[in-house]
Amino acid sequence: MEEDKKKRNIKKSALIKGGIASIIALFVLVFALWWVFTHLGKDTENEGKDAAATETGEEVRFEEKPVTIDYSKEPEEILAQYTEQGMNLFKVNFPDTLSMNYALKNIGKEAVEISGKTVDGKDFSLSALKGKNVILTFAKTACSVCKEMSPILAELAKKNPDVTFVTLFPVDNNKDIDGYYKSLKLKRPDLVLSLENNKGLKSLAINQYMVSQVPTFVFVDESGRISYTYIGSKDAIMFQDMIDTAFGDEKLYDYVRTITIRVDENGKEISEEELIKKDAIDKDSVDHNGTSATKSSKESGKNKN
Repeated sequence: MEEDKKKRNIKKSALIKGGIASIIALFVLVFALWWVFTHLGKDTENEGKDAAATETGEEVRFEEKPVTIDYSKEPEEILAQYTEQGMNLFKVNFPDTLSMNYALKNIGKEAVEISGKTVDGKDFSLSALKGKNVILTFAKTACSVCKEMSPILAELAKKNPDVTFVTLFPVDNNKDIDGYYKSLKLKRPDLVLSLENNKGLKSLAINQYMVSQVPTFVFVDESGRISYTYIGSKDAIMFQDMIDTAFGDEKLYDYVRTITIRVDENGKEISEEELIKKDAIDKDSVDHNGTSATKSSKESGKNKN
C-alpha cells in the first residue's frame, strides 16, 4: 500500500513538474513570437516601404519640403498653411483684420517689379536693389496719416543706412509732391516716384500690390521677397520694431508647414503620378514575363511528352 502511494506521489510530482515545464516553454514561445513581431516586424514593414519606393529600380528617399502658399485662397485658409508658431506670430504682429488679411495675401511673395523714373527723372528699378533691404511706402499728398509718417520715415532712414526707403505716389504729380515735402519742411528723398513720371504706377499699386489704403508699407528683404507689411501709422519705436522683424534672420514666411516628398538620387522630386505610372509599367512587365515563362514551361512539357 505504502509503495503504491509512493508511486502515485512520484507520478503526481512528475506530472506537476512536466506541467510547469510545459507552461514555461509555452511562455518562452509566446515571448519569442511577441519579440519577433514587435521588433523584426518593424524592419519588415520598413523594408516593404523601401521596396515599394524602389520598385522602379531607382533610388528613392524622403525629404521635408515647405508647402507652397496658395495666395488665391481666403486669408483664413492661407493662415492654416503655417505652423502653429507661425499662426501665433501673425496674430501678434497683425492684431486687426485689415492688416492681417493684407499680410497673409502678400508675405512670402516675390515683390513685383517696379521700374520707371523718379521725380528727379532718374531711372529706377526695384530688381536692381535685390540684395538690399527695401521699404516701399505707398502714399498720397492729400493723406494726413502719410504726412504724419513722413518725418518719422526720414528719421528712421538716417538710423538705418542699410535699408533703402522708396516712396511711391500713385495718383500725384511732381508739383504736388514737391509741395507736400515743403509743407513738412523736409528735403524730398531721392527715391520718390510719381504718377506723372510713371503712368502705370496707379494700376501697379492697386492690381499688383493690392493697395487699398494709404499709407501702406511693404518690406522687401534681400532675397526680393515680401517679408512684412503694414497699413496705417506707427511711432518711431514701433516702426523700428517692424524693421527688425522684417529684416531679421527669421522671416514670417519661414514658418510655413512642411510636407514629406519623394526624391530621386539626383534630388529631383518624384510626383505621385510618376510613381503610379512607373509602378504600372513594372507590373505590366512582370505580368508579361510571368505569362511568357508559363507558356514556355507548358511548351517544354509537351515536347518532353
